[in-house]
Order: sequence, then structure tokens, then C-alpha cells
Amino acid sequence: MINAGQLDTPITIEQNVTITRNDRGEKDAPDWQDFHKTFAKRMKFGGIEQIEADKVTATRKVKYMIRRKFEPKIQENMRLHEDVDDTEIYNITNIQYLDRFVMILTAEKKL
Repeated sequence: MINAGQLDTPITIEQNVTITRNDRGEKDAPDWQDFHKTFAKRMKFGGIEQIEADKVTATRKVKYMIRRKFEPKIQENMRLHEDVDDTEIYNITNIQYLDRFVMILTAEKKL
């Protein structure tokens, strides 16, 4: 069980809405809309550096612990951001269910 006082970071989880096609049949840029707002406990997780396409790419990873009592179905193709700084957008890469009340979202951002 998690103490409500630990959930001190407001976050917004976003989902990708339907992708439309333009006149030439090309997919338009993905459009994101708010899916769910909640409070979380932010846990720093670290980051990695790896070589992709012959260049070094850095990735920052974070974990957020949230209550799942009233949570909608969160999926790994969604993304999230903290409400105090919505410029830091992280893609959800893993969802871990600790028990019936708590879940951990692992998210990452390429730098």
C-alpha cells in the first residue's frame, strides 16, 4: 500500500488519437490528447547511452508509482508528462502491477 502523501507529482497520461491521412494518402503527424490525470510518486531510474545509426543516443528513464484503484486501462503506447513541466514528455515503456492498488509506470525520453 502506498501513502497518499507520497503521491506529490501531478502527471497527465496522454493517448494517441486516430491517425488521419492527407490528400496524398500519407499519415498526418500523430495527435495526442489527455487520457487521465493523477498524482504519482516520481522515482528516478537513471539513463543509458547507446549507439544508434552510428551516433551516440542518450535516454533518460523515470518511474512513476500511482494508485490504480480508479485508473483506466493505461497502455504502453501512451506517454506522460508532469503537469508542472509539460515540456518533458516521456513514452511509457513498461507497466508493472505491484498489487491491486499500486502500479509502476516506467517511461523514457531520448535526449
